[in-house]
Amino acid sequence: MIVLLAQIIPMNPSGCGECESRVVALNAAIPDFAARKSTPASPIHVIDLHSVFDPAAFTSGSPDTSDGVHPTPAGAQKMTDAWYAALIGLDLL
Repeated sequence: MIVLLAQIIPMNPSGCGECESRVVALNAAIPDFAARKSTPASPIHVIDLHSVFDPAAFTSGSPDTSDGVHPTPAGAQKMTDAWYAALIGLDLL
């Protein structure tokens, strides 16, 4: 079974100055985790959803998020495009 593991999208809610730095730290740990847990029978591939957004612009009221946390339809489309590209790149579609 192939496992696809996504990195977290930016998080920039008002009143949480450390949220994005925590997301960056978690995302930095995900590739190592995936490499350690991946097996030939069940390979883990990391999908970078964070880099499809500009973290500095991922703020309340931007086109990609209404609250600095959850994607808008435009933000969700960027995520969809990243997933689709990953699936194509892995020859899974």
